[in-house]
Amino acid sequence: MNTTVVIVAFKSEKKIYHNLDKFNASTKIIIIENSGNFNMKNTIEKKYKNVEVIINKNQGYSQAINLGAKRTKSEYIFFCTPDNFIKKDIIKELENFAKVLNNNFGILAVTDKKNKVTKITKVKKPWKKIEKGIGSFFMKKKVFSKINGFDENFFLYVEDRDFVERLVKANFSFYKVPLTFKDTKGSHDKTFNHQILVNKNWHFMWSKFYYKKKQYGYLIALLITFPYLLWASIKIIQHINNKKYFEIYKARINGLINGYFLKKAWFRPNLIN
Repeated sequence: MNTTVVIVAFKSEKKIYHNLDKFNASTKIIIIENSGNFNMKNTIEKKYKNVEVIINKNQGYSQAINLGAKRTKSEYIFFCTPDNFIKKDIIKELENFAKVLNNNFGILAVTDKKNKVTKITKVKKPWKKIEKGIGSFFMKKKVFSKINGFDENFFLYVEDRDFVERLVKANFSFYKVPLTFKDTKGSHDKTFNHQILVNKNWHFMWSKFYYKKKQYGYLIALLITFPYLLWASIKIIQHINNKKYFEIYKARINGLINGYFLKKAWFRPNLIN
C-alpha cells in the first residue's frame, strides 16, 4: 500500500467509526488509543480487518503520532483525527495530488469548509496561520522522519505549529488541497467535558511558554506569557465561588508556573464521571 492512515484517539469511541467507514477496506489504518479502551480495540479489530489498534500509555498527542508513524511501512502517511469527518476514499485523491506536485511537497493539508481552496495552494509561513491545529494532513514518511516528527515535550497544543515551522525551515513546502473535512468540534466523549477542559487549559499555557522559549529563549518567553498569568490570577479571584471556572483558571496558572520552573508537561485529566 502507498498510504497508511494514522489516527490518535482519546475517549473517541462515539466518533471514530464514522471515519473508519470512509476508508477503502484495503487501506491500512493504525489507531493509537490513548485512553486504554480495550473494548474499542477488540470491537474495531473484529469488524475492520485493515485496522490495528495500539493501546498506548497516554503521553500526549506528539508521542502518539510519532508512535503511529514509526509503525507504518508505506511511502505516505495520512494523519486524521476522530472529529474531522473526511470524505469517502480521500486517499486516492491525495495520492493524485502528490503526483501532480511530482512528490515535491512537505504537507498536503485537508481543511475545514471555512478555509477551503479551489486548487492546490502553497501557503507561506503556515505555522503562523495554524490556530486549531492542522487536523488532517498527508505527507511522505521519509519527510516526517527527516525532521524527527513531533516534539514529544508537548503533551497537547502548539505541537503542530512547532512541527510545521520546523518542516518549512527544512525547505519543505506546505500546501492546502481542494479537499475538506467536517469539523465536529472535539473527538472525546462529552461526559468528560469539564475534566478535559481543565487538562486543555493547563497544557495550553504550558505549551505556549515552552514554544516561545524554543523560539526566543527563557527571558523573552517569560515576558510574553507573564500577562496571561496576571489575567488568570484576576479571573481566579473573580470566580472563587464557582468551582468549575476556578479549576480552569487554576489550571492555567499551574501550567504556566510549571513551565517557568522548567518542569515537564506532567498534568493528566482526572476522568471521573
